[in-house]
Amino acid sequence: MRGLSTYDHLIRTARTLLVATALLAFAMWPIEANPQTGSAGAAEEVTFVEKPLEGKVVDAAGKPAAGAKVTLIGLAWRGEYASGSSVPFDVIAKSECDNQGDFRITNFKPSPIGWQLVQVAALAKDSGVAWQRVDLYHEQLAPLEMRLPANQQIRGRLITADGKPAAGVAVNITGIGRRRDLDGLNLECDLGDALFPSTVTTNDEGELVANHVPPGFGVSFILDQKQYAKQRWTWKPGDPALHTVTLPPREYHVSGTVVSADSGEPLTGAVVCAPSVIGESDNHGRFHLSPSAYLPIWIIAFPPNGTPYLGTKSQAIPPESGPIPDVKIELPRGVAIRGRVVERLSGKPVAHAGIGYIPRDDNVPQNGFVPDTRSPCTFTDEKGEFLMGLPAGKGTLLVSCASADNVVYQLSRDLLATGKPGLPLDYTNSSYVFGQLAIDVPAAASEMQVQLSVDRGATIRGTVVGVDGKPPRLIKVLSHQFRARFSDVFYPSTYQPVFDGQLALRGLPSDEERLYWLLDPAGKQGKVLRVRASDVDKPLKVELEKCGSASVHFVDANGTPVAGLALGECAMSINMLPEDALAGNSSNEHFAHADNLCLDLFDFQNCHDLVSDENGRITYTALIPSAIYSLPTTPMSPVTIVPHNIKLAPGEHLDLPDVVVRNQAVLDQATKRWNQMSNQRAPAEQHIGNAK
Repeated sequence: MRGLSTYDHLIRTARTLLVATALLAFAMWPIEANPQTGSAGAAEEVTFVEKPLEGKVVDAAGKPAAGAKVTLIGLAWRGEYASGSSVPFDVIAKSECDNQGDFRITNFKPSPIGWQLVQVAALAKDSGVAWQRVDLYHEQLAPLEMRLPANQQIRGRLITADGKPAAGVAVNITGIGRRRDLDGLNLECDLGDALFPSTVTTNDEGELVANHVPPGFGVSFILDQKQYAKQRWTWKPGDPALHTVTLPPREYHVSGTVVSADSGEPLTGAVVCAPSVIGESDNHGRFHLSPSAYLPIWIIAFPPNGTPYLGTKSQAIPPESGPIPDVKIELPRGVAIRGRVVERLSGKPVAHAGIGYIPRDDNVPQNGFVPDTRSPCTFTDEKGEFLMGLPAGKGTLLVSCASADNVVYQLSRDLLATGKPGLPLDYTNSSYVFGQLAIDVPAAASEMQVQLSVDRGATIRGTVVGVDGKPPRLIKVLSHQFRARFSDVFYPSTYQPVFDGQLALRGLPSDEERLYWLLDPAGKQGKVLRVRASDVDKPLKVELEKCGSASVHFVDANGTPVAGLALGECAMSINMLPEDALAGNSSNEHFAHADNLCLDLFDFQNCHDLVSDENGRITYTALIPSAIYSLPTTPMSPVTIVPHNIKLAPGEHLDLPDVVVRNQAVLDQATKRWNQMSNQRAPAEQHIGNAK
């Protein structure tokens, strides 16, 4: 829990090995809730959306895009392990624009509890693809207006290990977006070639072309063919590096069988992990992986969902070239924990809830069990019931709900690890869970019954308007409650999207004030909002304020501005702290709900790929008024920055103290980057001048 090893990162990408204390949050789930705190009444069932989705698509010149293809994609909660490592997105519906560029979608594929992370994508023959997020469960689906961008091509080349062109190689396009762009277009589903060519093939020279890419966006690829090692990579537009990928042969692989240790029977659906790869055992318990050959190979296997077995890790296998066949992994049987998750007051079962387990520090399980926060993990069925295996000894079961209507609570990580209160709650010692249960599993037990409960919170609805009195098209809402939600999704979101100013804050506890941070990235306006469940009957109208801004000035040892400096991981972060935390009071109470998030995860529209200008300045242009931001010293940054906490008034600009860059390698790289950027700008500026 205190750090992530290489295998932790690997396991996280499986989507099936999750924990309620995850620091990333999933998007607000589109499920209607009763506006009552702890209501004993039955919750509204999620119904199949019946409202049509309408809109207009125009080309880059603003003319109707007749015949443009429109596709609606989204994610349905599966409550089960999914094989491989692709995101289980699906096509919800398709349509086509008429001669006026208008489209209407009425036939939606049903989903058990609502479609999540829904995106509508539009594409015409000679355009780039356009997309945006939509909420199919909004009370009023406003007509969409989508403008198709120009068509950008991203070219590259694939070569074999001996430098020859890799001809005729089929590569899948998995997404379009910017760096760390959580709102990028997800293409890990079958959109159909009529909308977007999800597979492209190299020519005789090994050249690869991705079409229909909007200007400024990059493309992510995945190669998974028998003759080559599995690879993922991203090509960015205007990247000064040559887009070339070397394809090593798939000579190195590990295959074997996962069986139960007690009966020797093969286990179907076990999740098997090795460096850089994740797979799943087939109906005969067999698995086949091609991990990175340059690392000692540890194989971690996790039991199939709904079985009483324990995860285990094999002994190290030397990183030798060639196949490693017939690895036998025996999963020990644990104590069968049969449980149920219900809402505390109503007793209603909670379906699709994730169940995680954390053993106490003093409980070291035997038989090779992996004492990891993501193992074991299972999901409740429609009756709220689950089955999992646990080792003997003390630990804690954790619950994470699929619904945003349930209340998130803060929990001490020290308490989970030691059973003692430990350090004060702050962002270094906090986890967020929906429910928990301390458990002591007897060594002699074969089966154990448990019940966990969660609370249903209140819902406050309201409207949001900008400084012009009009509701912004999209607002991003940040809160602690989104930090606790997890699912089998690889790309989590860190915020709740709010469309057309129609705000719904769900999961409010009855006895606690909650803070929300609202940002309109396009309009650069925001607000820090405090609400309580007792305000449920009061009309809520939120008036956004103009954002502030802050600049960081980078200079060398002689005081000369450093142009072209890129911070890489965005150094500026937003701290989820009360507004008065910087007003001379920094007690533990003020930090009880502390957390932080890099800005480019929350507001990549204004914070992605920032590079210092000719004056050596990097400017953050959309800082929420009264929110607290940090420019900390971080090992991810190429320069050392003196820590600063800042809080701005509406429209205020702040110039932070100069940052002296002394690392010559960083200075050289900045100069090289600035020269490349200048060379790329010159032809475009000349073209504009000629056009005039």
